[in-house]
Amino acid sequence: MAERLGIQTIVGFTRSAAGSAHTWPPAVVPVTQLLPVLSETLDVSPQFEPRALQSPETGQQSGAKLRELVLGQSPLAATYNGIEHVWAMALGRMPYAVSGITRPVEIVPGAYRHTYEIDARYYSHAWRLNDGVLLDDGVLLDQQQVRHGTLAVDKGSDVIWENNGATIASLSFVSTIQNVLVNLEWIAHKLDRESITNTDLSLITCPIWNRLRHHDLTIRIGPQSDITPLDSSHDIDVSQWNFRLFNGLTVRQKQDSGLYIGEPRRINNPVITGGMLLPRWDDDTLVGYAQDGTDLMASMVYGGGEIAATGENYELAIYLPSLRLIAPKIPTRGSKIYNQTYVFDVDVPRETSAGMPETIERSPLIIELVTDRSTHPLY
Repeated sequence: MAERLGIQTIVGFTRSAAGSAHTWPPAVVPVTQLLPVLSETLDVSPQFEPRALQSPETGQQSGAKLRELVLGQSPLAATYNGIEHVWAMALGRMPYAVSGITRPVEIVPGAYRHTYEIDARYYSHAWRLNDGVLLDDGVLLDQQQVRHGTLAVDKGSDVIWENNGATIASLSFVSTIQNVLVNLEWIAHKLDRESITNTDLSLITCPIWNRLRHHDLTIRIGPQSDITPLDSSHDIDVSQWNFRLFNGLTVRQKQDSGLYIGEPRRINNPVITGGMLLPRWDDDTLVGYAQDGTDLMASMVYGGGEIAATGENYELAIYLPSLRLIAPKIPTRGSKIYNQTYVFDVDVPRETSAGMPETIERSPLIIELVTDRSTHPLY
């Protein structure tokens, strides 16, 4: 038998079916969307009784299994297309409509704007009126919003490693001169290595992914305002920057769930942190913001190539309506040019930040994506 090679691995993720009632564990679904995965580490982490039994009659007995946790990471190439559902699953909400405009918004035929925001109720629940749904929309209010799915890993062997109820525990975004990556940390209900639903991911059509590049980035940061939006006077130049969305999910193992977890859910606000490196030091503006604890806002916008022949370009915009710079570092390293390093904390904004997308609730993180996908990833 030929040895397996990592280059053969194919990974796909599709949201669980959205019924009219909460269901856990969810039914496994056929995976129809591939992910631009660079590597993955998903596997079972079993937990056993902490102490083995021992007696003269039976000798030493191994402890019984108490729990099976399915955990792992999957770094992705950051792309404009093909991971729309990943952003929706990580942040939790894309309203059905905002100010009466259904989402995603058609810019021109073939180009659509998706806007994702944080949903504090990160667990399966029915659509609500404050999700942009109106009573005369014909929307099924009892349809569940689910933020989990089937994550299938085809390692080129005879069976698929199928992770059911896979949920994104955290998302990290890293942009450097060399690469732009999205790293996902997963937690899942159960890992099945003998799938009968997903048997060959190579049959799924692989999209032509359009990757983000660091030099296509425009980053702006300035004082938070509900009147004055950011403009070119707020541009800064960074060698690298990153943020991490930690969803703070709690996993519960119940009497009726056996060895496996119940649906993960958020019980506290998510934690969003980040950092950036500026390649030079030519003024003290950011240092002053950090020392004064100034309430800031920021935008990070990547512009890609044209979407087919629509006249519209791919775009990924990351908005932070309220953040604080902390821990500025400007070390002296001999005769080299100074650089500046900062970390930042992201807060829920006290008021709407000017120039940023409209959301249902005040969200500490907003992702806006212009892509060719016309369907809503949650509805």
